[in-house]
Amino acid sequence: MKHRLLEIAAQLAQPETAARREAVLHFLSRAGISHEVRTGHAKPDPGGFALFTQSVPKTEVEVQNIIVRPLDNDGPKLVIGAHYDAFPGSPGANDNASGMAVLLALAQELSRSGCDKAVELVFFDAEESGRAGSIAYLAECASDQVAGMVNLDVCGYGDTLCVRCMKKTPLLRNFTDKARLRRFDGEEVCYLPDSDDKTFTKGHIPALSVAMLPRWDSAILPALKDYANGFLGIPPELREQVASMEIMSTLHGGPRDNPGYLSEAAMRRVLDFVLDALNAPLSKRTLWQTLTGK
Repeated sequence: MKHRLLEIAAQLAQPETAARREAVLHFLSRAGISHEVRTGHAKPDPGGFALFTQSVPKTEVEVQNIIVRPLDNDGPKLVIGAHYDAFPGSPGANDNASGMAVLLALAQELSRSGCDKAVELVFFDAEESGRAGSIAYLAECASDQVAGMVNLDVCGYGDTLCVRCMKKTPLLRNFTDKARLRRFDGEEVCYLPDSDDKTFTKGHIPALSVAMLPRWDSAILPALKDYANGFLGIPPELREQVASMEIMSTLHGGPRDNPGYLSEAAMRRVLDFVLDALNAPLSKRTLWQTLTGK
């Protein structure tokens, strides 16, 4: 699995959720990684700032999350997740077969090499339907069981590793360490579209999101952040800029929403970055971070 992220993503990129779920289960079984399919129910969250128009079910839906515990460490866990469903009618190559492929490789690597932190990997169902999968998952967890969450979404296209973190803790600060980000040609950004990390943030659990973007696209993120916090939506001129972002062509049925446009190097960088942050000692707060709360 280590050297075949593109091949894995290509097999995961299918329009039907059931087929994507079966593909994940097939890879886990073939790799000998123990896992659990957890069925639950949740009412989707219709709120939030959306770049795409899509309907969200108004009633409770059934979801099937796939849980992997590659380590037997005690203590509050760091949840690392990637949603496995796709936007309706889309093959979901970059969103989110790329994140799924990274998470599968991470499961194999942690099972083989270990880690001194308590980690649980989750393939979330129904992110595209109001994040119902992560809502159902978190509803079954006691608040003191989860130390933080790392979300992997849109990880297969672009040259810049982007991290968005709303609240930094010693565990998550490893992912925003400036020296580490420089080594992986990454940057901490002020905005990424909401994904399953929002479920954890709303549950008062520190969370961050990791994505790959073309460098020029990141210049538009500050403006998106400003409008994401409001109620008026995106003005027409900004929506035109968003439509021109290169990354948008890889999403939701766009012209590059195809496994052939995914980058092995991009997915490999996300995988190596996450492993590097996981295996590093917990980051200590500087005096400036203590005073500013950053």
